[in-house]
Amino acid sequence: MKKIKLTTSLMAVLSLTAIMDVNPVFAHDVVGTLTNGVAGGRGNSVVDSYRVQCIADPLAASQLPTDHLYIQIRDDSPGGGALTAVATILDATPAPNGPLGYQRSLSTTDFAPADGVAGAVRRLKVYNVGTPTTEIEPTFEVFVHHTINAADTYLLTAHCEDINNAHTGTEELAPLQNQ
Repeated sequence: MKKIKLTTSLMAVLSLTAIMDVNPVFAHDVVGTLTNGVAGGRGNSVVDSYRVQCIADPLAASQLPTDHLYIQIRDDSPGGGALTAVATILDATPAPNGPLGYQRSLSTTDFAPADGVAGAVRRLKVYNVGTPTTEIEPTFEVFVHHTINAADTYLLTAHCEDINNAHTGTEELAPLQNQ
């Protein structure tokens, strides 16, 4: 049996990695909180909303036209109910979205709070047949709400993608309403 000698620096990095709770946050992620209140319910209805703008970006992973918005939500609060994100197309034509037909909006829900696993990835398609120089730059609005009267912390991921699910240009998510 061979013994492998680890350097002090490598051992320190491995040790820190093993004991840290690693939750990477990327440019198109938003950590948000919702206070008490249920959307559409009695009393204080609580909804956070964000604007997502697809843009032409020469540094993006893909230079193809934007095909859809990618959204996903993760509820990081124990004891709360389900947390839902709803995406809506603001200024583009909806495109056929498989067997679901034409959709102007869709939602994704994290049904198991604080388990570290996000809800399903959903993709909201737009009709965009332009070339990178003539394509439309669709705008979306994403609403986040919860299903029971509780305080929630969440991680929302939203970005623009091409037909191959590669990132296209996406501006930083702009908060419109934060409750």
